Amino acid sequence: MVRTVCILVFLILTYFLSNYYSRANNESLSWVENHQTLDAEVVVLREEEVEYRGRKGKKRYRTNYYIDYQFNYEDEDFESSAEVSKVIYSQYEQGQPIEVWFPEGDIYGHVLAQNAQRDVESNTPIGNLIQAAPITIGICLVIYWILSFLFVRESKKALPEGFYTETSWLDIDDNYLVALEGDELVYFDIPKKQALTAQSAYQAGKSPEEIYHLCKPDTAARIPLNEISSLSSDHNSDVITIKHGDKTHSVEFLNQTVKAHALERIEKQLPETMDYQHIQRSRLQATLPSLVIAILLIGLIYWFDSFIFRAIVGFIGLTSVAPNLLSKLISPTETRLWEKVEETSVEHA
Repeated sequence: MVRTVCILVFLILTYFLSNYYSRANNESLSWVENHQTLDAEVVVLREEEVEYRGRKGKKRYRTNYYIDYQFNYEDEDFESSAEVSKVIYSQYEQGQPIEVWFPEGDIYGHVLAQNAQRDVESNTPIGNLIQAAPITIGICLVIYWILSFLFVRESKKALPEGFYTETSWLDIDDNYLVALEGDELVYFDIPKKQALTAQSAYQAGKSPEEIYHLCKPDTAARIPLNEISSLSSDHNSDVITIKHGDKTHSVEFLNQTVKAHALERIEKQLPETMDYQHIQRSRLQATLPSLVIAILLIGLIYWFDSFIFRAIVGFIGLTSVAPNLLSKLISPTETRLWEKVEETSVEHA
């Protein structure tokens, strides 16, 4: 839902902003239709090497090209200079004539004809969209981040009707069903083609076993809870991690509240001999993994000069890393951990 809203906002903003640029460009170039023309003389062709620093901090150089020209209009001499492209620069030599355009009655608004033509040619719907897109992308990324943090965070607190019973939990987002059968935890995936069928069957009161035979899943597991070596759950995650034998199972639920509902019932089936710990982390400990990822992403943006690459990395950072970082900063991770205590024997001499 949040993504759909942001995509619609992006399309609407881009449309209106590109139209704004189109009107502004049309207004600024309206004089071209009724321009006056004269010939000037190329006085000097200049190249200037400009030093600048890229995002990596390294020195870089680019060459700017200029044409100095002069002309006489109504017995008044004019000298001017214009930056041009390398292609235009290579077409002229000193002393050659060069065409100049100016608005009717305004000689002081003169420009090189080829520069004016370039501006007119770039004033297209595609050109205006390209001009508007970087701004609207940035705005929509911020909107996406804010909406995700506010609404998705709120949705994680809800216990949705029709997607849980006292002993089973349906995750329709990830096509997953988890059930507690006595002291065994059962979970299996639901093929995407069968998702709606499984949801209808679940909400009609069908048992997990009936849904299993109906969907014929590719992945399924049955975990005897009295044989597991550990079970852990982070309070800000919708996943329970269970170690059984040499396997680690990540059992996912629809949201954190659904997971808490399930954990409350699973906990009652765990052996009383298991050691229980409630681990509370500091804000630094909780946010450290996200901080490391954020620093790496910033490093990638700093290192690469590609706009598209930076946009992709920035999108990942704002939509994934930043919400996670802020969430853990506000509410540091707390872990509930149950571990099997290994029995040790003592030999007496």
